[in-house]
Amino acid sequence: MMGAATVFICTFMCAVCLPVGAAVSNDDYRFVMWTDETLDGNTTMSNTLIVQGENLTVYCWLTDPTNDTLATRQALFDTYIALNQAPSLTIYNRTWSQTFHFPSTNESKSWELTIPTTEFSHQDKTPTEQWRVSLALGHRNFLTQGSLLLVQREPILHWLLGDRLPAPPVLWEKETDQLVITKSPCSPDVAVLGVAENNFTSAGVILGVTYHHFRENYTTWFNMTQNPSLCNITTDCSLLRLVDFLLTNRHLLLLTNQGLYVSSDLIGWDSLAQVQFLSTSINSLMSAVFQAGNVSRANTRLWNTPECESVTPGYTPADHVIITHHPPVGSEINNTSYYSTAPYTTWETLAPNSGAAVVSAAYDIQKDNFVILKQTQDGPRVTVVSRTGGGGQLYPPAEFPPSFTPSGLAFHPVNHFLYAYGSQVFVSLDGGSSFDPILSLPVGQSVSSFDADVHHGTVAMVTGEGDIFYGTADDHAQ
Repeated sequence: MMGAATVFICTFMCAVCLPVGAAVSNDDYRFVMWTDETLDGNTTMSNTLIVQGENLTVYCWLTDPTNDTLATRQALFDTYIALNQAPSLTIYNRTWSQTFHFPSTNESKSWELTIPTTEFSHQDKTPTEQWRVSLALGHRNFLTQGSLLLVQREPILHWLLGDRLPAPPVLWEKETDQLVITKSPCSPDVAVLGVAENNFTSAGVILGVTYHHFRENYTTWFNMTQNPSLCNITTDCSLLRLVDFLLTNRHLLLLTNQGLYVSSDLIGWDSLAQVQFLSTSINSLMSAVFQAGNVSRANTRLWNTPECESVTPGYTPADHVIITHHPPVGSEINNTSYYSTAPYTTWETLAPNSGAAVVSAAYDIQKDNFVILKQTQDGPRVTVVSRTGGGGQLYPPAEFPPSFTPSGLAFHPVNHFLYAYGSQVFVSLDGGSSFDPILSLPVGQSVSSFDADVHHGTVAMVTGEGDIFYGTADDHAQ
C-alpha cells in the first residue's frame, strides 16, 4: 500500500487535477503548460507554474489526450499559428484576476509568454495566497487549469531547518500512518513531510520541504537534530523523536517526545539562514507529561485550521493551534487540551480536565468557536464552545454511535463543512451541532489523515493501511 500512499502525496496534497473525459473529441484537447523550473526532461508535470525570478515565462502546447506525441503537439501548434490564433492565460485568486495574451506569431516550437512578476505580486517576503491559472483558446476553448507558485512569497522555502542531506533518506518501512505532512496555509504545492516516532533510522528527526510534489529536484531534506538551537534545549538530542508538527503562516511547530518547539518568525527570512527554535512550556502539567516520557502520537497531537494570511487585506489570522493529550489507561494525569496563538508563548485551557478523552479539536474561523471531539463512556461526542465569554457550551453535544472510533476533526476551507473521521466518517453542515454519516470503513480500518483541496470541494482521506478515499464534499449538501 506504500505506493498508493505515495500517489496521494504527489497528487492530492499538491492539489492540481485535470479533467479526463471518457470520449475524446476536438473539444477535449487540453493544454499543457510549464515554466523553466517545472521541466522534467521532455515532459511537464501537473500544469504547475513556478516563478523564482523577476519574470514569469510560460510555455504551452495543445495536446490530444488520445494521441499525445511530440508530433501531434507540433501539428496542433502549427495549425493554430497558421490561423493566427493563440491562447490566453488568466492568473487569479479569490480577490484578483487578470488575463494575459500569448503572441499570435511565434518562431519557437511552442507558445511562449513572459510576464513581469510585478504584474501580479508585490516584491516582499510575506505569504500570499497561491494563484490559480487557466489557459484557453478564444472563448474558453480547451480550458485547462493549473497553479502558480511564487517562491519568493513562501517563507519556509528560504530557511535551513538543519543540516542538508545530500540524498533522499530511507525514512520508514512500516504503515503509512507514520507519515506526517503539513502544507503551507497559502500554497498547497508547498509542504513538509516527516515520519512520526521513527525508530527505523538512526539519523535523527528528518524533514523534507518541497514545492513540487516531493520530486527530487524540488525537495530539500534536513536532519533537524543537527540544528544547534534545537539540540541545545533538549535533554538528549540522540533520543529526540518527532510526534507531530504544523506549519502556520509564520511558524513551524515541532511536537516531540521531549517537548514542544516553535520556530522564530519565518517571514523575516534571510536566504539560507538557519531557523531558530525555542522551547515553549505549555504549563507545569504538560512539562511533567514530557518528563515522564508519556507523549506519543497515539495520545498527543497538534491541530489547527489553516488560513492564509493574505486572503483578507489588512487582516492577520491568529493561527490558533491546539494540543490535545489523553494519557495511557491507569495514568494519574487527567485528559488535557490547550490552545495558543502566534507566537505560541502563552497557552490557555481549551477543555477542563475530565474523564472523557479529548481526541481532537478544531477552531471555527467563521464563528470564532472551538469544536471538541471527545471519547466518553457513552460513546463519541462533539461539543462546541465559545472562545470568548468563558468558553461556555453553545449547543447540546452531538452524539455518535458507540461503534465509531474517532481519530480527528477537520474543517473544509472552501465550504466550511466539518468532518469527523476515524472508523467511520461524518460531516456537519452547521459547524458541529449535528452530523450525518457519509462513509463506513471495513472492520479494522480507520482514517488516519484527512486533506482538502483549497480550491474546490474535494476531500481525500487515508487509512492506516494506505487506502485512499476521495470525493467531492459538495455531494453531501444535496
